[in-house]
Amino acid sequence: MKRSVAAFILLLWTLVACQGAFSTPIRKIVDNPRDYASKTVTVSGEVKEVFDFFFMKYFVLNDGTGEMTVVTKKPLPAKGTKVLVKGKVNELFTLGDTATLVIVEEDDSKLKIEQ
Repeated sequence: MKRSVAAFILLLWTLVACQGAFSTPIRKIVDNPRDYASKTVTVSGEVKEVFDFFFMKYFVLNDGTGEMTVVTKKPLPAKGTKVLVKGKVNELFTLGDTATLVIVEEDDSKLKIEQ
């Protein structure tokens, strides 16, 4: 019994420690927008900014390689929180050569990693 509890704790700790390994670097998405358009991705990083408008909630996520806006219907995470987010990459708008990409978070995706 003690071994199975210890194994479970070790597995859980390993999964939490390796969550970044399962995510796509934001820079890769930004540099290759056509490869990720309308595809579901997982990204992780620190919440840098939080915005709550009447009709839309979103936050800016930075993973050290870049920043991306995440649109959500869920409660907003606190600034400075590290999160793992799963969602679909969408182009918000294009102006000349610049495309603004966002990730629209899936309803069951955000996992708080640490404060």
